[in-house]
Amino acid sequence: MRLHADTVDQVSQRVDIVDVVSEHVVLRKSGTAFRGACPFHKGSNASAFSVDPKRQMYRCFNCQAAGGAIKF
Repeated sequence: MRLHADTVDQVSQRVDIVDVVSEHVVLRKSGTAFRGACPFHKGSNASAFSVDPKRQMYRCFNCQAAGGAIKF
């Protein structure tokens, strides 16, 4: 079953990406973003996974995983 695009937009606007990701990853504040170990691959570079609360996006610069709260 697919969700209607309006429903996805409404959920995305109401959810805080930092709250969602921090349920699975220990995040540390780093400037305006948060950093932690990427949950999508085994790696020791905790600075490669970034969560941007302003843009409501996450990204791993090692494995290239990226998206918003719904995709996470």
